[in-house]
Amino acid sequence: MKRMVTTIVVLFVLATLVGGCPNNGPGPVEPDAGAEPAADVAAPQPEIVAPPPPPPAEYTGDPGTLIVEVTFNGAAIDGAEVRVHRTGQEAVETSITLTGGQTEASFELPPGRYDVSVPFPGSLDGAADGQQGFRIETGRTKRVTLPFDGVAQVTLQCSRNGHNTNGTIRLRRQGATDYLPEVRCQQEFFIGGGTWEAEVTIGSGHGGVQVTTEVHVQGGGSITTPIMIQ
Repeated sequence: MKRMVTTIVVLFVLATLVGGCPNNGPGPVEPDAGAEPAADVAAPQPEIVAPPPPPPAEYTGDPGTLIVEVTFNGAAIDGAEVRVHRTGQEAVETSITLTGGQTEASFELPPGRYDVSVPFPGSLDGAADGQQGFRIETGRTKRVTLPFDGVAQVTLQCSRNGHNTNGTIRLRRQGATDYLPEVRCQQEFFIGGGTWEAEVTIGSGHGGVQVTTEVHVQGGGSITTPIMIQ
């Protein structure tokens, strides 16, 4: 009787183990209540890049100083008008005309980008000097030097039979169709450097002579060029 009871208990235990394990596998494993929970791993944070500083406000704020020096052959240009423009704009923001031996013009301007231009007074072809795209900063001084090294003071001497003679001269750029205003032989004038086509007329009527020749002008100084008339 005792052996039968023992056998029944063993069979009951085996049945319980087999019935609690699907597919005859091991039964569910309860978590160990005494084990420490796994530590949370923080997700990587994206790198924060500081934005670039904003660009300086254009044409607002406390002014800076612009000083423009204008000379030709190191001397003052009486009547030269110094014109200041906002970069990319044709309108003249402000201007100063140099007189009485002045070589510098000074401006107080709000910060921003500017251009400066100076037409050469009386230049035959409207020659000018200038500088573009410089910045004026609050409380600082910007100097611009314009030496007009692309302009020349020219005298064309017309010579016929070995003697200087009077006549008229019309000049135009090579390849251009229009002539500049007429000048006279031995007359001093200002013009931009480069190669010019000169039409020279001596006399009039049947005794008049007209010739066309090239004249090379080197900017930045005074030149006298002879034109020989046959």
